[in-house]
Amino acid sequence: MTAKDPAEPPRRIRLLTQHGELLLLLNENPDIRVAYLARKLRVSEKTVQRRLTDLVEAGLVRRHRDRHYTRYELVGRAEIDPESTLVANLLRRF
Repeated sequence: MTAKDPAEPPRRIRLLTQHGELLLLLNENPDIRVAYLARKLRVSEKTVQRRLTDLVEAGLVRRHRDRHYTRYELVGRAEIDPESTLVANLLRRF
């Protein structure tokens, strides 16, 4: 077993998929912008748009377009109660 170099940055571990993280972020703020989501997830805006399209096609998210902006909202059962979800309880530990 090799010793870890203390100067080496820690490896980033994802507890959730990008889809799951998007659902949680949309639940917290339905008016959130794609650019902010991309920064938060550390991915490109195009990646966020693809993941959002996946969620729309799965029926978990609804897309609303107006002249200048596109809003995304959780659909029915996709709404997440952050006080009772296992994921939220797990994330509070960190």
